[in-house]
Amino acid sequence: FDKQRRFLEEYDLPFTVTSVICPDKSLSDFFEAAVALYNKPIPIANLIANDLLRELSAAGIEGTLPLSECKIGPQHIAGLARMVDDGMISKQVAQDVFIEIFSTGEAPEKVVEEKGLKQSSNTVELEEMCREIIDKNPKPVEEFKAGKENAINALKGQVMKATRGKANPKIVDEILRKLMAE
Repeated sequence: FDKQRRFLEEYDLPFTVTSVICPDKSLSDFFEAAVALYNKPIPIANLIANDLLRELSAAGIEGTLPLSECKIGPQHIAGLARMVDDGMISKQVAQDVFIEIFSTGEAPEKVVEEKGLKQSSNTVELEEMCREIIDKNPKPVEEFKAGKENAINALKGQVMKATRGKANPKIVDEILRKLMAE
């Protein structure tokens, strides 16, 4: 309980996450090693509690694969969390990259580079695409201008689909708002 209390206070983690990570010494050590490499405890804890535990469970022949037999280390988790935070990849792409690095042991940066998964932040290209999507979808544009905030999601979805998830959603949102305000 001392470790769980410390994780709650020191890392500001939710109880649900600490109750999964803390009882397992190897998992809590893994978490602290990843945080030492990239000091963002919440995204790191989420990757461990959600993605890592899911893959360990799925990889085990009889029960869960032991962490010691896993091909990834704290540096993989820290690197992946950093790439999402830096806007290099989306959370959705990060899930796909996680599955890949879990099975291969490759560095997340290498997987993203080799598979061309970096998000596009090319505003000129994105602005052109957003303009096109606004022209082709008058209904959500009208709804957004009439005050229905959620209507922008239909347009964002179209942009994300057209870029196969590579557009930076924050930039797409900013561009769409700017264009619809013109």
